[in-house]
Amino acid sequence: MIEPIYEFTIPLFSAHIIVDFLIYPDEAIQRKGLFLSLLKHAILIAVFSYILLGKVNAWAMVLVITVLHAAIDFMKVRLNQHLFKAFLFDQGIHAAVIILLTYFVNSNNYFTESSIWYSYFGTRYYALLVFILGVFLCTYVGGIVVGIAVQPLLAQLEQKGDDLQRKSPDLSEVHARGLRDAGKIIGYLERSLIYLFVFVNQPSAVGFLIAAKSILRFGEIRERSNRMEAEYIIIGTLLSFLYGLIVSYSVQAILLSLS
Repeated sequence: MIEPIYEFTIPLFSAHIIVDFLIYPDEAIQRKGLFLSLLKHAILIAVFSYILLGKVNAWAMVLVITVLHAAIDFMKVRLNQHLFKAFLFDQGIHAAVIILLTYFVNSNNYFTESSIWYSYFGTRYYALLVFILGVFLCTYVGGIVVGIAVQPLLAQLEQKGDDLQRKSPDLSEVHARGLRDAGKIIGYLERSLIYLFVFVNQPSAVGFLIAAKSILRFGEIRERSNRMEAEYIIIGTLLSFLYGLIVSYSVQAILLSLS
């Protein structure tokens, strides 16, 4: 038997992540008219929340979560904050709303009928939802989180490159860049491997992954003048590994509690 609160928390959080990061992210809201964009975003949240919940009479709960979600996003867009702290605060509020609302519903015995999905598939439905969500969080969402976290460092690095280019326009090698989106793809792959290693119970392999990336990535920067680039790569890499490990072990813990 699944814990009642999981019947709400997992589907609602899944709907939030899918819509916020995959289908209709913040960039889409900012590119278009605020009211219509937030309305479309809210409708998507409502639809995915209702479908993933699988509780026919839970429409009132879906309506509440949709209105609160839209209100939080409206304030975020109005404040126009793109800092990592603002991102964490925004996502923390969304998560807190979901947890508090599901706790309130569960404590008052609302919507006690079983989910349609639970009736057909049992806890396997929630386990599959958590596992797939974990993959998505580790790869695509991880790239967004790490990218926002290192954005101030990247700004410093780009400023340095612009300064060097102004002083020595012929030094094209200093301002050279690698393959387009290569860093993002590498991040996806490394966090995917971390996810795999954790689930096959081989966490020690993560150490070899770190060593391999250190040799391949850090070895290209040897000069003291490139210290800023080296520090940027090290910080980004460690953040990526830390994020991947946190997500992987969190998903594993949730799956164990569902079994």
